[in-house]
Amino acid sequence: QRHFCVFAVSFPASDAQFTIYSNILQGHLELNKFSAPVKRIMEKLLQASIQLHAKINSTFLPTAVKFHYIFNLRDLSNIYQGMLYSIPEITKTAPDLITLWMHEASRVYRDKLIDSK
Repeated sequence: QRHFCVFAVSFPASDAQFTIYSNILQGHLELNKFSAPVKRIMEKLLQASIQLHAKINSTFLPTAVKFHYIFNLRDLSNIYQGMLYSIPEITKTAPDLITLWMHEASRVYRDKLIDSK
């Protein structure tokens, strides 16, 4: 007879998500000595990421045809994983970091939001 165990873990609240990703991104920005304007925009980008994820998660629900519309914490992590490749020599200003965030967010979510039309 086979035995297995199922763990059900609820999705973390937005304040927990903010804490998780702010520690990750702040550590990267501090360690690599990014400029002050880039560091200041970090909180707004985190809030935008969490709100974007919540909006996409509530708007694009999985169906029988689009069963891949399942969004989880991995999607948010993939955005920040891409942002952690940034270096201060290239990301000099806040608009540079915003552009990088927009690119990473569109890359992560666009991959799932495909349609043949």
